[in-house]
Amino acid sequence: MIITYTITVTNAGPGNANNVLLIGTVPSGTQYVSGSASGGFGPNSLLSQQFSQQSLSSLSSSSSVVTWQGSVPAGGSHTMSYAVRVTALGGVITATSRILLDNTEVYTNTISSLVQAYQGFLPIVRR
Repeated sequence: MIITYTITVTNAGPGNANNVLLIGTVPSGTQYVSGSASGGFGPNSLLSQQFSQQSLSSLSSSSSVVTWQGSVPAGGSHTMSYAVRVTALGGVITATSRILLDNTEVYTNTISSLVQAYQGFLPIVRR
């Protein structure tokens, strides 16, 4: 089972939103599969974007996160998506996303998904 998380920020303007940091957790009981980022400008070039998976000391040491940092132009938006494969057999998978602007947290959201254990059925054959 694959779960995809998408974080979109929109800048209503009038100026560019510089030093935007998007953080999405890779929940325990899952494994990072892939990610993409589009719409904003990365920190090193007006045409490049940075998309990375790393551990942040501000989260628990066992938490893995996906981040994007850059600028969102006035009137523009930026979307970061990432996919995880569920490795847990059951329980609740919880992911938290955070948006920071100039090192100030401006938005936090937590999403939980229920994963049910696989059920196996053995046929009973009467002879």
